[in-house]
Amino acid sequence: DPGYGPEDPRWIGAWWIGFLLQGVLQLLLTIPLALFPRRLPGQKRLPTNSEAKAKLSSGFKGLIAALKRLLKNPLYLSIVINTIMNIFGSLGHFMMLPKYMELQFRLTASDASLYSGPPGIIAIMLSTLLGGYLVWKYKPNVKSQIATMIILESISAVGYLLLMVPHCEKVQMSHFGLENHGLALEGLCNVNCNCTTKVFTPLCGSDGKTSYFSPCFAGCTENLNKSFSDCSCIMDPDGQGTNSYAKEGFCISLGCWSQALGYIISLPIIQFIASILKVQYTVILVRSINPEDKSIALGLFEALICIF
Repeated sequence: DPGYGPEDPRWIGAWWIGFLLQGVLQLLLTIPLALFPRRLPGQKRLPTNSEAKAKLSSGFKGLIAALKRLLKNPLYLSIVINTIMNIFGSLGHFMMLPKYMELQFRLTASDASLYSGPPGIIAIMLSTLLGGYLVWKYKPNVKSQIATMIILESISAVGYLLLMVPHCEKVQMSHFGLENHGLALEGLCNVNCNCTTKVFTPLCGSDGKTSYFSPCFAGCTENLNKSFSDCSCIMDPDGQGTNSYAKEGFCISLGCWSQALGYIISLPIIQFIASILKVQYTVILVRSINPEDKSIALGLFEALICIF
């Protein structure tokens, strides 16, 4: 027991559970794959060595020709570039989303992971299924699909920009002036406490507005169930130091939680809108190339995504 729980900024949850679950699911998926026969029914006979060498020789020439056709296909290149740009724009956002929500909305590490993960995953899953069903049901032509992509991409782009609007007020951290381009946390009330900045344990003062770096810098001497009292650096709401106390965590106002709630609701909606396009991208990609180039086109597509 480290002495603190999920509400503490130092808390690191069971980060390995996701990898364990993914490994188990992948292991289970290998079972149906292992049930496939060595040769599927109706498979053509294997070519002889001479036939294989001749096909390999012509295959290299065909590969070069196919690559030239793909690189001269503007629609194919547009889809590839658009996908890469989407990855550039969203990868960093999704990787740092829990930490962003934790700091921006004063959420605990566990709550930030909970609100940023499952809702988005469920939204993307349902959206992808819906996108595939709509393509299968209505069978739109390429022009209609491209027009839909432009509209939905524009909506999702504006939505992600608007997500930067919700925010909480800046944390009012108690300090005693500036020192070495930072806050001077040491004052007369805690000068004899030998405090260190190596351990960050924020406290919310009794006024409900001022946060403190740690119980030591707040001058607290009593601790009972993560509630601190007899804090020499904290003034009570009446402006006196006789009844000073603090509780663990940042000071969070009601307005901050409403901002966080708006962000938590809006993010899965925007992810749902953006993910409807996933199936359409693949459909347009396949329709934009010659039938004999499909395998090479998909391979090149995945290779470029991995490179960038």
